[in-house]
Amino acid sequence: MVTANNQQDELPGQLPKNRPDGVSERNWEIVRLRVQKGLTYREISRNYGISQERVRQIVERALLDERYLTGC
Repeated sequence: MVTANNQQDELPGQLPKNRPDGVSERNWEIVRLRVQKGLTYREISRNYGISQERVRQIVERALLDERYLTGC
């Protein structure tokens, strides 16, 4: 089972090709970098100038949001 709490358990995966309606461009890119590219929370946080905790929150919420899963 993949959980957003344990970065080591998460593996690159699939997302819809296009950003879902209602999802911000920034959050979409953060989730895409984590899920598809396998970047760590640290790498993403450095790229966006936000904390690792904030990256984790964005990814965790996305994994619970069915808009990110539709069309896979």
